[in-house]
Amino acid sequence: MYKVTTNSTAFQVSLEDKKVTCNNEKIEWDLSSIDSGSILSCIYKNQSFNIEVVKSDFANKSFVLKVNGKLYASQLESELDLLLKKLGFSNTKNDTVSEIKAPMPGMVVEVLSNEGQDVKKGDKLLILEAMKMENIIKSPRDGIIQSIKVQAKDNVEKNQLLISFE
Repeated sequence: MYKVTTNSTAFQVSLEDKKVTCNNEKIEWDLSSIDSGSILSCIYKNQSFNIEVVKSDFANKSFVLKVNGKLYASQLESELDLLLKKLGFSNTKNDTVSEIKAPMPGMVVEVLSNEGQDVKKGDKLLILEAMKMENIIKSPRDGIIQSIKVQAKDNVEKNQLLISFE
């Protein structure tokens, strides 16, 4: 079961054996993919709908669809998401990460950032070599680097502090 909120209206949707139920009503439709899945054609209750996926953010479970020219912003929440929200754990995003630790033992090949530098989520911060492979460590969030605890050619252990954010 999912809770789907579209343009401030909430629906309960479940998928079972490729059958869709919305607010306890079985949905019978003919859905076809055009253009690798970003454009769909749908026939529902003898009406034709052209659906375009304008934006999809799978990490945040949010989507923007254009249905017959009208935009619909949708947010999906699974049963687990709803339970976590009910228990008070709704803010589970990486935006509060304050430090980066080594994901594995290895050697720092190169530090690509500086203390005091303003970084964006996904920016390359350093290169860590482990098992003869170079791994690029990227910023998990936007922020300012407070301190860098390693330098090139340092050997690090798993979970060793590499970088901290302000």
